[in-house]
Formats: sequence, structure tokens, C-alpha cells
Amino acid sequence: MTDSPTFRDFLFNDIQQAFLNLKEFADLHVINGHRVPALIDTSRFDDLPDVQALHNEPLTIYVAQGALKRLPRPNDPLDLDGYHYKVFAVSIEQGVWRIDVESVVNL
Repeated sequence: MTDSPTFRDFLFNDIQQAFLNLKEFADLHVINGHRVPALIDTSRFDDLPDVQALHNEPLTIYVAQGALKRLPRPNDPLDLDGYHYKVFAVSIEQGVWRIDVESVVNL
């Protein structure tokens, strides 16, 4: 008897073949010195109010689980393509690391 592929197998394949595929959605980014396929999402934060003194530039980074040497933790600094951010939330979703970061820039 052979093992049939599970839903998790199909999901993992979709993540690698579509979601984090460089020809589909992902682009190469340098995260903490590692060049990896990643998807950068800013749309989740479009409705946040602006602050006059500070401008927060939050975004979400999606990378394959294990693509970086270690999963960043909240309050860790994170370098993305030469820009400096601070991690404020991290989660693992079906083999993908979701890293929410923000940049605080004085205007």
C-alpha cells in the first residue's frame, strides 16, 4: 500500500511552486544578509492612520520556513534590502514564516 499525498503535502508544494516561486509571486530579497525568495506585503497596513512626528512603514515579509538561519523574534532588528526595521510580530503558517516589521523614520 502506498501513502497518498496529504493536504499538507499539496499545501507545501503550492507554497514552493507558486506562493514563493520567483516566477509567480516572490522576489529575491536580502534579509539579514541572506538572499532568499520572499513576498513583501504592505496592503495589510493601508488603513493605519499617519502620525505627524513619526512615520511608521509597517510591512509583512513571507519566507519559507528555514530560509533564514533563525526565526527573528519581536523587537529584533531586521535588515531588508539595506533598510532597517524592527520586528513586532512573528508567526509560522503552514511552512511559511510571517514576519511583521516596522520602520520608524523621523520626518
